[in-house]
Amino acid sequence: MGAVYWVPLASGQLTATQAAHRECQPFFAAIELQEERLSLELLIRTRQRVRCACITYATEEQRNALIRMVDDMLAALEISV
Repeated sequence: MGAVYWVPLASGQLTATQAAHRECQPFFAAIELQEERLSLELLIRTRQRVRCACITYATEEQRNALIRMVDDMLAALEISV
């Protein structure tokens, strides 16, 4: 059985709109773990609202940071892909 984990973004990774929307913070990306796969959702969202201008697809910087985090996690757990 899989699980969904919410990965918070660092404040330095936020877009100008996300940083300005203090009432919507913190922002997250979702990772779904299954027994034989990992899925990283690249929609950056808040858990405070369903619709807002600050909920957007990950920027290149955000995407790269999330991929690095997953790569580092897999390396630390000695999981090869």
